[in-house]
Amino acid sequence: VLFPVRAFLTSQDHQQDVFAGDGCVCALLSLDRILDFGQSHPAEFIELIGMAAEVLFPVISKFISLGLSRQWLRAGEEVFVQDEIADAVYVVITGRVRLHRSSVKEAMAEVGRGDTIGEESVLELGKAGDVAVRVSSAKCMRDCELVKISPANFEAICSKYPQVTLRFIKTIARRSISFQGMPGVTSSQRYSRTAGQSKTSNLATIAVIPLNGDNLQMTRQMCEELKDQLRKFGSTLLIDESRVRKMLGWETMDNLHRFFYRTRVASWLNQQEEEHRFIILLGDSSGSAWSEVCVTQADILLATTDHESLPTILEPERRLVWEDQTEENHNWTSDVRRELVMIHDGSKSLPKRSKLWLDERPGIALHHHLRLGQKGDMARLGRHLA
Repeated sequence: VLFPVRAFLTSQDHQQDVFAGDGCVCALLSLDRILDFGQSHPAEFIELIGMAAEVLFPVISKFISLGLSRQWLRAGEEVFVQDEIADAVYVVITGRVRLHRSSVKEAMAEVGRGDTIGEESVLELGKAGDVAVRVSSAKCMRDCELVKISPANFEAICSKYPQVTLRFIKTIARRSISFQGMPGVTSSQRYSRTAGQSKTSNLATIAVIPLNGDNLQMTRQMCEELKDQLRKFGSTLLIDESRVRKMLGWETMDNLHRFFYRTRVASWLNQQEEEHRFIILLGDSSGSAWSEVCVTQADILLATTDHESLPTILEPERRLVWEDQTEENHNWTSDVRRELVMIHDGSKSLPKRSKLWLDERPGIALHHHLRLGQKGDMARLGRHLA
């Protein structure tokens, strides 16, 4: 007997306790050990996969019987485009999606975990002769997992599970009210819902990317101090590459360029968002695959540098931070808020190169000067992010 297969394959927390009724012997298999087993004993490995498939079959069968299909999209990819035929409604499982119209410069809404998009395909259902078209475009602000449901299958699900209909109506009503510009509701509040909608609705995932190799240690110290400040507002977790390697194995982190492993890491990160108000993702200056994951998972990106460093934009920064900001490829819908943090080592030297850094990076929304070890400086940044 294999257990717990679902929790292991999806990197989720265990959904139940398991106790030994009698004396028993269990084999503990890590992901790395299973992969090694596949190379040394291929026949037995295939048998093991078959056993896992038997455990998952009822879940997969139920999913297929409801006419559902899963889709994985990377940050920046379109879910659907305005004016195209609306052939399905989508449920966001993980990630964040921004809705916008071509005639409006401002985003209509941002939706996250558990929300639906593309409701026009269902609302137009039953109008004889009418063809439903998309009234807006939807673009992934993060790596996203979605479930696609056709109008016919959605109607069948609602007939079988009435509570789905009620939740669907509430979602549409809430979004319609926000679009009407109610008094006292600002435009930023209308689409402030963040991805990974968890127990803490104002959750923030913060990517911290050092812009050069000279300030790696300073950036790590800054993250530790920032974590202490954010904990005043709620549970905060600092995640770097070594922590993910420990949790998910070397094989996963060495293959982040492969879609399967990348979605596994994204799923685990979303699980952490369910448990914490703030997540700090610490990347590196080399533009690694892990740093790319940090950026695509973030609600806000903090680019850090020693305040005395030269403002030259290196290739890793250009690719990770500014890839979608060129004149010919600028698209505001893929913007993640970018802020610059200029770190001081505690000396009393005054800022020297702020203007040079900002002139090179016109997409920076805000910049901060922080002295390491100065709680007042870090408290100010913590309040800003909270």
